[in-house]
Amino acid sequence: MGRLSGFFIWSATFLLAVFSVCQLPDELTYNSMPLACRRIEATAQNVDVRFAEMPQRHSRDAEAAGPEPDQGVVCRIVAPAGCLIVVGSADVSGAAHEVSVESRRSASCCKLPASVSDAIPVTAEVWKLDSPARETHPNGNMNARRNSSFRLLTEAKAASSDRKSRDVSNIAKNTASINQRRFLMPHFEADAVLQEPALATAICGSEHVTVFMDDQLFSSEGTANEVNGGVRRESVDAEDTVENATRICDIIETQLMDTISDWIHPVSDLDNDGRLAIVMTDLDRRSVSGETPVLGCVRERDFQEHATADFAGDIVYLDYRLPQGDELTALLAHELTHAAIASLHLKLSAQPNRRPHRIPPWLNEAVAHWVELQFCEEPTGFSDRVQQFQANPAACPIVAPEALVPLATRRAGSRISAVSFLQQCINEPRNIHRLLRSERAFDETMSHISGKPFEAIFRAWSVEQGLQFQQSASRYSHPRLKDGLTTTTTVHGTSFVVVGGGDTACDVTVTAQSSAQLQVTLLMSDCEDAAGHQVTATPVTAANVD
Repeated sequence: MGRLSGFFIWSATFLLAVFSVCQLPDELTYNSMPLACRRIEATAQNVDVRFAEMPQRHSRDAEAAGPEPDQGVVCRIVAPAGCLIVVGSADVSGAAHEVSVESRRSASCCKLPASVSDAIPVTAEVWKLDSPARETHPNGNMNARRNSSFRLLTEAKAASSDRKSRDVSNIAKNTASINQRRFLMPHFEADAVLQEPALATAICGSEHVTVFMDDQLFSSEGTANEVNGGVRRESVDAEDTVENATRICDIIETQLMDTISDWIHPVSDLDNDGRLAIVMTDLDRRSVSGETPVLGCVRERDFQEHATADFAGDIVYLDYRLPQGDELTALLAHELTHAAIASLHLKLSAQPNRRPHRIPPWLNEAVAHWVELQFCEEPTGFSDRVQQFQANPAACPIVAPEALVPLATRRAGSRISAVSFLQQCINEPRNIHRLLRSERAFDETMSHISGKPFEAIFRAWSVEQGLQFQQSASRYSHPRLKDGLTTTTTVHGTSFVVVGGGDTACDVTVTAQSSAQLQVTLLMSDCEDAAGHQVTATPVTAANVD
């Protein structure tokens, strides 16, 4: 009996061991979901775009066993001379990831054997830069995208022209109607934001708007400079100020108020005075040249359910040194969008049985820039932001959390990343409406709006930007492939780096942690042989190692 039970125990142990060994490969498998192949007929310059999907490690028992160590992934490609490689991170956390690109002179022939190529989970598309069919991949390029943006601009202006002209009164000329109000004035200084209580006088008003001027800026000496509280201020010309205030009321009443209410949400009258308060002060006190000026400010703290008459309410602060023309319209559209978003947040947060509603600051800014671009082709400071983005896109993620991305970058290059991404995915205001009200994560919301996986639309955006960099290669210095050279770059989640091809074909190895959710895309211009036949470029090969 003892021998029989021992035999059964030995047999069970043996079978369990065999079963465990057989199951081991299933515990550590790699997945990849290649994008659908498609060719868009070319009528202009073509670019051959080849995708290398970075498979994701997964385990059936991951939740029970806890997180696995991030051992990294490697992608190997053969890069022809003169190509571009776009290396992007689809990680929506915005975290920084170290990406290594190693290149060596290639000994590979022009085309891999079909048996090898077919076994590789890689897809290819041919994209052309200018074609009506290109709308299937909306352009995230800021310059090329503006034409389609201005379709909305035209509609917005046409709608504005149909509205009745609203009365704009010069309050300052009627001494009996002059009124003052105390505000908590924000002043942006070199390394901080100073907030100080100060009186402001109403100088202009309309049906829905009152414009106030900081009393500290008034001076009877006209253009003389004065020192007040240790800060040198330029005195303000009263007549010019009233003219600017009149323009502000007219633009908001006839072009912006109804449009932004439709696109985003009506601005709430939190202080129950029946009008939006526009306060002109010396908002930007910084003396550093070259920085993007601070021309407007909306504080979320002002948009409270129980706003007091003095320090809170529906308030927009503007620097008194205002741009003119369409740039002024764009500035007002930007700040009014912030006010509308704050009002929307207040409303949604008060709804019962709803998740806590929060619109992150980077998305708030991206939407405000999206709106202002519908009214002005190049708002104040926009070109400077574009240059900072193009100079170092890897440091300028779309998703730019305050804890992970420096303020200077969030105010500059990252805003271009985010607004260009929105322009790629959102072609009508109702989708902005949906985006701001969504309870889903950002990547899920964008996938739902576009009808495509987030990874696909992120890759499309990074490729578009890579093509733009190809055109501006003489202006910006990006890493280039060179025999025996290894380049290590920090790439934030939802950003990318462009690597230029070498003078000859190179075997390229791209390495990163799997948490980066790496995307490697090879861009090559189409070429033809002497007989006019298209030459097939070297396929991308991808391998993953532990």
